[in-house]
Amino acid sequence: PIKIEEDEEKEVPEVELKGFIYSWGKNKDGELSVGGHKNQFFPAPIKGLKDKKLQFLESGDQHSAAIGSDGKVYVSGSSLHGKLGIEDLGLTHINTFHAVPMLKNEKVK
Repeated sequence: PIKIEEDEEKEVPEVELKGFIYSWGKNKDGELSVGGHKNQFFPAPIKGLKDKKLQFLESGDQHSAAIGSDGKVYVSGSSLHGKLGIEDLGLTHINTFHAVPMLKNEKVK
């Protein structure tokens, strides 16, 4: 399920019929996962999930997360204060989806 909320300040991912995922809106922390940190005024393709089938996708004010059908967890956006679980990568922000390293051997349902 993809949760879509009516909030002009929040990013909104959408699924196109061909299976591509697009997002647009505020992108200060890379939470749209489109590469870069510029706000997106028009739909832009999400990066880092090519050829991945998703069972869940959620976006928040500063980050986004997805669960693949393989059970892997993917995140983007602000990782300050341990929000994304990617501290091992030494990054405070990521602007494309990355698998969470500490969960690489786990499957989430």
